[in-house]
Amino acid sequence: MATEDNMRELTLEELRQPANLFGQRFLTALVTIALVGLLVSPAAAQPLNVGIVRSPGGAFDPCLSTPKVNFSASSQSIPLGTSTNLNWSVQAPTGCGYSLSMTVLSRPQIDLSPGAPQDWDLWTVTDVGTLPLGSLQVQPAFNTIYVLVVALGANSSIASAPIQVGVNLPLANRLCGLAVSTSTPLIATQGVVQATGFTPANTPTCRNQVTINANNLAPLLVQALRTPNTTVIVNDGIELDLTPHLGGQITIANGVQLIGGRIALPGKRFQRGPRLFVKPNPNASDSSHWPYPLFLIDGDNVRISGVRIEGPGSPPDAWRSIPQGYAKGIQFEDKINIEIDHNEFSGWNAAAVEAAGIENTAGPSDRVWQMWTSKVTADPAGLHYPAGSEPVYIHDNYFHNNYYPDSPAPWSSCSLVNRAACTPYYGYGIVASGTHLLIERNVFNDYFHAIAADGCQGSGYRAYRNLVFNNGGVEGGNSVQAFDAHHRRPGDCGGSDSAAGHDFDVWYNSFLYRDWAALYINGTPDVVAVIGSNAFANDRVIDSAVVLGNHGDWGKVWTDGNNLEGVRSWDDSSHHSDSCDFDGDGINDRFLTTGETWWFRSGNRSDASWVYLNTNTLLVKDVKLGYFSADSVRNHVCDVAVLNGSGYKGGTGQYGPLN
Repeated sequence: MATEDNMRELTLEELRQPANLFGQRFLTALVTIALVGLLVSPAAAQPLNVGIVRSPGGAFDPCLSTPKVNFSASSQSIPLGTSTNLNWSVQAPTGCGYSLSMTVLSRPQIDLSPGAPQDWDLWTVTDVGTLPLGSLQVQPAFNTIYVLVVALGANSSIASAPIQVGVNLPLANRLCGLAVSTSTPLIATQGVVQATGFTPANTPTCRNQVTINANNLAPLLVQALRTPNTTVIVNDGIELDLTPHLGGQITIANGVQLIGGRIALPGKRFQRGPRLFVKPNPNASDSSHWPYPLFLIDGDNVRISGVRIEGPGSPPDAWRSIPQGYAKGIQFEDKINIEIDHNEFSGWNAAAVEAAGIENTAGPSDRVWQMWTSKVTADPAGLHYPAGSEPVYIHDNYFHNNYYPDSPAPWSSCSLVNRAACTPYYGYGIVASGTHLLIERNVFNDYFHAIAADGCQGSGYRAYRNLVFNNGGVEGGNSVQAFDAHHRRPGDCGGSDSAAGHDFDVWYNSFLYRDWAALYINGTPDVVAVIGSNAFANDRVIDSAVVLGNHGDWGKVWTDGNNLEGVRSWDDSSHHSDSCDFDGDGINDRFLTTGETWWFRSGNRSDASWVYLNTNTLLVKDVKLGYFSADSVRNHVCDVAVLNGSGYKGGTGQYGPLN
């Protein structure tokens, strides 16, 4: 409860201070006076910026020296979807002439622990009239702070101490636990993307479940992501602005699944999915004021699927006229059972996704090393990996425009067209820092490095069936590699500086990039690097598509005889066709064959990404497209026929009869 004991007299100048890192003012005049800088904890003595406020030079009314204001909530902990009442009473000394005008201010406050700093700059103002005794029914969708502001005439106002209302997230299954209330409302599950692939292990039976179905529910997203074992469903078309979040990186707790409405699958109509974004901060140029990262995965068994995660560098020209800091989309360290799939990443000038291990000069000590990387072996047949799912799996994502120059504004001639004039930031799609990743069926466009790994003993990746376009990075006027493996820095992780990571397995990728190496290994892998059955735009594999630096040992870099060389375009009729529909929307799509893999892109969407269909060396000129099977006719999804009525239903799956 807030009372007169929680108030003191303040001047206007004391209250007019910046409220947030993004420099946006929400309220003006008297309302601004009341809300700026309020503390979270109602128990704090003499909270700053709470109490009587009067205009400079205004006559002070002694009748207002001891006002009595009581402000409370009927319940300060409620289930999501239910209500509570805010109650107030205001009493001033009799005989003092004044006119009451009362306002309730509210803002999200996800962290309700005592003394927690303000973590959102989103204020809502509700005029509640002039009666000194009253109540207001509220239904917060997330943890919320409320303040009562009482205007006493033209020159003075009273702001109560804040009160907090915590919102409890619902369980997905009413029968999940004995403590589940039958009155707890369940949230609908529309918009779930049923993407195939890895499923996190040890998923608990009892889970919270929340659906984000409105653009003003960004605080609910953050609260749900912080809550362990929660499924967060974000419907297609929702746009959540995370710029007003002041709490630093957004934590994703153990067992959380963030599932968006993005659909980029064979046989399904394309949906671009919900947009989770931050805007550029024109008032800061150092990295502390940019999201670094925006999302921090702080637990195991986490999945992020079907969303667009857009950094402050989107669209590509967003930073040209303002200073810039480093920005990173997702980061985590020593986490297992992590799946990141079917998302779109753009606008991250440091990295879209960075996975890290724990390593120092004594060597790696994290769980990925212990359960996976240290068990990788090689023999003349190739690399051999442990049985089961790799601890970190990144697949079927679209990475683009994660390349951004470091030149000071104005840029002069630096642009994506004139790359030689640019000195870029990192601009990585995926980074493995002292850990091992499975990276599969992703699409990369506009990047500095599409994939990178540091040279530490725990670093490595399996890169399979990725599609890499010809928009890579430039450093000092020179083109740089698409896939990268740094050399080891002994001061960071021990060993020889001529080493370059643990192992690299690179198969069935298609590189249209030819400005320099498709894969550059700056040293010698501890185990081996194997490069097989890729399609390269470079004229030769050794010392062109694959380059070894830092006096590396070619005896530990193996290539097979099935890599394609000199595939410089996919725009000719032997590589693509626009004559058939692969997503069932009734409009013909672009079907692409690279010589190693098949892909399609929705024909009626300029913002659609490429979708993986199959691993196959046949080109368009070698197959026939049409609606041959009963399923194909019923769903209007194209089949790919090869010989004598056999082929691939929908262009996917196993070879077999079509009729």
